[in-house]
Amino acid sequence: MPGGALVPLPADQTSAEFKRSYAACLKSITKTPERPVLPVQQLLPADTKRITYIGGTVGNAIMKYLASPEFGELAEGSQNLYRPALDLMRSLIGEAKLSDFDVDAVDIYSEQIVTKHSPSAAHLQVNLIANLWKICRKYPEFRIKGRPSPTIDAIKRYKVKAPAKPWTDEQQDLFMETAPETLKLAALLLHFGAQRGGDCVKMRWTDFDGEGLFVFPEKSTDGEDHEANYHLCPKPLLDALLARQAQGDLGEFILINSRGRPWANSRSLSWSIRDHLVKIGLAAVGTKTISMHGLRKNAASEVGALLVGSAGIKSVTGHKSNEMAEYYAKHADQIALNRKVVELWNEALAEKGERRVAKRRASLRRVK
Repeated sequence: MPGGALVPLPADQTSAEFKRSYAACLKSITKTPERPVLPVQQLLPADTKRITYIGGTVGNAIMKYLASPEFGELAEGSQNLYRPALDLMRSLIGEAKLSDFDVDAVDIYSEQIVTKHSPSAAHLQVNLIANLWKICRKYPEFRIKGRPSPTIDAIKRYKVKAPAKPWTDEQQDLFMETAPETLKLAALLLHFGAQRGGDCVKMRWTDFDGEGLFVFPEKSTDGEDHEANYHLCPKPLLDALLARQAQGDLGEFILINSRGRPWANSRSLSWSIRDHLVKIGLAAVGTKTISMHGLRKNAASEVGALLVGSAGIKSVTGHKSNEMAEYYAKHADQIALNRKVVELWNEALAEKGERRVAKRRASLRRVK
């Protein structure tokens, strides 16, 4: 240690106990630079947020939604995303009557959000109006009972962009050859577990039954799913989990960091994977390249290539909506159809070539 003091460590340098003790020593003499945290934009002045809305106003609907069990059951990340968006809605249309909204009013509002913010912000605002409608239709002061949500036929301002880039076989091989054991297991779980990073860091050993994993997805479009999804582990992941179990000293969570502790959140795992990608030259600071989420895309792409359709993809990835599953299924179908067409094309070209050669030979006259 600094100053010459000695600290005894376990004799077995391959043991988990040694790694934990050694990491604790390093932590005590080194200070990890803190990651920059972007400040959350304050969309409303503090005094405006304390306004109390009554009656059938959008502001009152927002208050009821925030106090509802449906909002409370959302994942923490979703709540943190929704709150500033609801603050924005309250600042713009808080005094408007929810019952005055029809599809045209929703389209005009979302158009304004696109102009001042972004298409994705407009998409979120429309979804939140749908949530407010669902929560408040049972309250008589809103006068919307029996009316369909005005968002059903609203213009979609945001479309799914190209998903995160899957890792190539070469990139996966290099990562697995160079990464520490904690990140290797994380990469296998992200890829062959086919779940989001937020779900993977929360997986416990009690969720593993020796063959598959019980997954409670953090994202849900309906908020009503309480049963876990069951995901049978593909062989690379199954072998890795069984090997890790055989080592013992498991702890509660499947994934742990270099200090032997659970990951604080998916962001911290993503940063560690990103740092190693940069270290081995597969990523660069300030450049959008492969990332942790790309491994989930590997799973969706590989399963899609089996031509099992969107339902088959959803059974593995746990997607609630059809949008992304259909994206991969459609892409795989296009590739398979293209391969079949080109094979037929090559056969036709070969037959055509043979006919031309035969015709040319037939036209030749023997010279004596």
